[in-house]
Amino acid sequence: MVCAKCEKKLAKLATPDVFRSTTGEAHKDRKDVGVNKLIKKHDKSTHVCKSCKNSVTNQNKYCNYCAYKKGKCARCGKKVVDTSSHNMSAV
Repeated sequence: MVCAKCEKKLAKLATPDVFRSTTGEAHKDRKDVGVNKLIKKHDKSTHVCKSCKNSVTNQNKYCNYCAYKKGKCARCGKKVVDTSSHNMSAV
């Protein structure tokens, strides 16, 4: 479950527009040019779910299971659905 605000953010592309920059300006701010990826330290800040401590993707606060169970946005944690009168079972 993702709220409308986070859904807009997910719709944006992570890659630069190829037609906008034809002079190669999009590649100037690359940080890892000429770096050996095997020797480089890995990202130590792995993202985990707040409630069950499982790993999550895309810097989410909750995993999809917990977000559905609690009725919250998986990305920002905002309440999306009122689950007080629902029988929320994720089978």
